Amino acid sequence: MGKVLAFASGKGGSGKSVVTANLGIAFAKFGKSTLLMDADLSMPNLGILTGLKSAPVTLYEVLDKTKPLDQAIYKVYAGADIMPCGTSLEAFLKADIRRLKNVVEKVKERYEYVLIDTASGLNKYTLGGLKVADEVVWVVNLDEPSLADTHRLKTAAELFGLKTKGMIVNRVTSLSWIERKKIPAPKRNELETRLGAKILGVIPESREVYKATLLQKPVLEYVSKGKIMKAFRECARNLLLENMNQ
Repeated sequence: MGKVLAFASGKGGSGKSVVTANLGIAFAKFGKSTLLMDADLSMPNLGILTGLKSAPVTLYEVLDKTKPLDQAIYKVYAGADIMPCGTSLEAFLKADIRRLKNVVEKVKERYEYVLIDTASGLNKYTLGGLKVADEVVWVVNLDEPSLADTHRLKTAAELFGLKTKGMIVNRVTSLSWIERKKIPAPKRNELETRLGAKILGVIPESREVYKATLLQKPVLEYVSKGKIMKAFRECARNLLLENMNQ
């Protein structure tokens, strides 16, 4: 039985989908059978970020029971699989998020890891994606709106008994010494105390991510070395080790 990890953020623009996509590719590169699932039903991007060119059948059709599950799974980079959502507004309106649990129960019998990209914010689609996971990984930026919104979403998730795996601090920008004096970054222990979650990885802001997104590729397939690749690999390794130690 596989492990189901949901990736969530209280605020849009955190880079949650980029993190989910690249960690899924990293898991596959580490030899783990991995399924990426796009449960951001209203604004799905996981297919684009993993270079999926065509998806005639998606999670939408599985959720409205018009197509079987197997037809909505596709191969992407490094041997990882993906179950994307589509672009049809009509299909989105027909999809029933309440059926997601049944879909996840079926796919986690086939994979070691299922990584779910959830919607941002506090709404039924986000909570629907979180409720089907074994644990949640929170993706945050260092700005106050991101931290405050994610803390609020985490508090709501805990009302449903959802467990936190940890958090990933994403899009961290390097500041000069003078800038650091004017804008002091929160310390690691302060962040962990505030969100009540262990930091599993820190991903730097990178032009390579931007360029890879323009090319509709995961950044781990666009670069072969450098800080961004090292950061994603280290984050994936930490997640895998956390799971092994449980």
